Amino acid sequence: MRLLRGEEPLPQTEPEVRAIVGELKASRNFELAARLIAHFRQARLLAGTKSESWLAQQHVQATYKNQNVPLAVRASNALALLEASFDLAGCRDQETLGIAGSVYKLLWEATARKVHLESALGYYLKGHELGCLGDRGYTGINAAFLCEALTASDSGGMLGELLSGTALRAKAARIREELIAQLTPLAEAECAAEAADWWLLVTLAEAHFGAKDYPAATKWLARAMGLQGVARWQQDATAQQMIRLWQLQGGSGSTLRELRGSHADQAIELLMADSVAGVKEALIGRVGLGLSGGGYRASLYHIGVLAKLAECDLLRYVEVVSCVSGGSIVGAQYYLEVQSLLERKSDDEITRQDYIDVVESVMRAFLEGTRFNVRMQAFADFRANLRMGLDPSYSRTERAAELFDRELFSRVSRGISRQSGRNGPITLDELRIRPKGGSPDFDRRFDNWRRRARVPELILNCTTLNTGHNWQFTPRWLGEPPCVRNDIDCNYQLRRAHFEDVPESYRRFPLRRAVGASASVPALFEPVVLEGLFPNKTVRLVDGGVHDNQGVFGLLEQDCTVMLLSDASGQTESQDDPAGGFLTPLMRSSDILQARVRVDAIESLELRVEAKLARGLMYVHLKRELQEPAVDWIDCNDPGGGETGIPLDARPTSYGIPRDMQKALSAIRTDLDCFGEVEAYGLMTSGYRMTEADPFLRQLMLQVMEVEDIRSLEKPWQFLQVEEAWRDGAPMRRELLEYLQVASRLPFKAWHLDRAVRVKGCVGAVMLAAVGPVAILAVDRLDVSEGGWGLAFLLTVTTAVIAFAVLSAGKQQLWAIRRAAVFIGGFLFAMAAKLQVRYFDPIYLRLGQLSRYLRGAAPVG
Repeated sequence: MRLLRGEEPLPQTEPEVRAIVGELKASRNFELAARLIAHFRQARLLAGTKSESWLAQQHVQATYKNQNVPLAVRASNALALLEASFDLAGCRDQETLGIAGSVYKLLWEATARKVHLESALGYYLKGHELGCLGDRGYTGINAAFLCEALTASDSGGMLGELLSGTALRAKAARIREELIAQLTPLAEAECAAEAADWWLLVTLAEAHFGAKDYPAATKWLARAMGLQGVARWQQDATAQQMIRLWQLQGGSGSTLRELRGSHADQAIELLMADSVAGVKEALIGRVGLGLSGGGYRASLYHIGVLAKLAECDLLRYVEVVSCVSGGSIVGAQYYLEVQSLLERKSDDEITRQDYIDVVESVMRAFLEGTRFNVRMQAFADFRANLRMGLDPSYSRTERAAELFDRELFSRVSRGISRQSGRNGPITLDELRIRPKGGSPDFDRRFDNWRRRARVPELILNCTTLNTGHNWQFTPRWLGEPPCVRNDIDCNYQLRRAHFEDVPESYRRFPLRRAVGASASVPALFEPVVLEGLFPNKTVRLVDGGVHDNQGVFGLLEQDCTVMLLSDASGQTESQDDPAGGFLTPLMRSSDILQARVRVDAIESLELRVEAKLARGLMYVHLKRELQEPAVDWIDCNDPGGGETGIPLDARPTSYGIPRDMQKALSAIRTDLDCFGEVEAYGLMTSGYRMTEADPFLRQLMLQVMEVEDIRSLEKPWQFLQVEEAWRDGAPMRRELLEYLQVASRLPFKAWHLDRAVRVKGCVGAVMLAAVGPVAILAVDRLDVSEGGWGLAFLLTVTTAVIAFAVLSAGKQQLWAIRRAAVFIGGFLFAMAAKLQVRYFDPIYLRLGQLSRYLRGAAPVG
């Protein structure tokens, strides 16, 4: 970094340049390597020498190996560099041809476009034709691999495609025969001289593996594994390539059980050192979990989804948790629990039960935390209200973030990460997981795939008002991710920065503030303001749902190929007579736009699966199987001719929840007030049962757990008790449905449910109504001589004087008036909030206790 900032002189000799580049590549810091090499090339280092092309080759390699950048972006950037640096059409350099093949291979993986696969194969074949001894079989072995890949992509049953596949397989076989014939004597000689090279030995092993001579492949792999000083990433790259080759040749072979029963198992097992974790990674892909926005409703629904994934032992494979708004609240809590687990137990010690315990802990915290009305508690403290009124940097969002920390995040035992003695709120830099038993330089991007329990990346998504882009907070960085299409979106990008590189005041960014920013719904909460982070810019962040309410963007940006999406966001309801005017159509239009964005996001993911850009999608949402029937026009001669929905009666859905109950659950408010027990349990059960019924999840279970009956894994979760209360014929079913339907309201929920509250309210209203006429009659009977009219005149004059004072006041007087208004307003807000929190919330929570509906208590309301 000092070289980039000009604080150190540039290297002057070729050995110095090679040493710097080699050191960065060895430490896998490809991002810095690419930036430094670009700096060197701009300064014309090594220009005009034989090593100029070598430096360009290193630039391309560092660019496409930089895993801090999404696959499609780094592959495209590498291709642009490659084409600007070399004449590929007339190229006769094997190293350059091999790099070109690698770049196009990455482009194929990123886009699934056959033309990129064919281009990659063409460059590899061109390199192989120059002789396999020159590059020790690198281009040849990759050409053989891509012949298999192209054969698989051509499968479809057409005669031409079958002939093409036969020819490609024959080509791959000839290449492998050539490699074995020419490289074997070289490898034997080097082994005899104890000068063997890893890549030469594993190239021979892969040639035999592709030829299905597994004993010979195992022999060469055993020799390679016996070498000293082999980096783990070299073993990983070889293992991943061979597992993928086995998949390509096997066609339908895709499960762990099939691999164990094959002759290839011994060779792969030797590479994986008896660990099946990496095999499962290659079979499954990179798993990402998306937790949508939707207030506490979403948080509780997500807990049910997490519970089923924990039962299935799938949470251990999740590598990315992308959260939005309400999903960020529960996602942060879940991540803290996982961090505690991974830092307390080694990889071999962690079991399925540990993840079940993690979800249990999150559930208990939320059952307690959601009894706490964050929306009203934000105003219930008079001193906090004063500060919000007087301190521009302290907003409702900051106050809500403090409450999240106090009521939820602080409940997690921080364990190892807090042993430094640091006090105060948890900060994002503390969330870097250092797994027990892991190497000191553990990097989840490179080392995760061999672990049985993956170290996840937490992404808290926000929206930048400055640019309209996605903004991310993670344990490693903050800022806008580097995947903005600047050919379409011409706004500047607020570059992503690692915490060790940002100004001192941002290096310990509070977790609660990041969650608050992700959940700062416009008009309800103020934006989170970041000043002094970018020159001449004040960054303002709002709810991540403004940009993407399902967390899809974060999963795609992290190159996830398996996406598990839990969506409890608000969905647009049909309206028989939408309101007119100015404000209501504006709000309705915003809802429609959000709905359109949601549909487009999910449809794009389905298209990615169809195009084989992604391996699978699990998508569960609150309105599953709640389709409404089509509406016939007046005097229709073909009634019921369109698509029809299923009646929203008590009949269960395919996932086992009665439709009328699911309809009520789907309409529950997306708020941060208090949630009753039956609401919480109902939402958790909904997420749990929907996940259980998802077809892709069942398919995934065959690959991971080798389990066909997913219900055989069911645990007696506390929240499942609600199913007894809403079953057909339950004594309090009608009252439970009424409670869940009332739960859709924001204010006056206790009023609608409790007769005593309604009676007291009516009495109060009658008394207020009676005061008005009495006061009028009393004033009418007053005589001026009695002072009544004089008092009225005095009040009128006083009001006029106050109004005149406000209008004509100077800065100092206005300052005093504002302070007085803040004081009075803060007091009134605190009193109103305390009334809600101390009187109405306990009534609502009492009426929402599950025990009322299980034991058949007297009807409420």
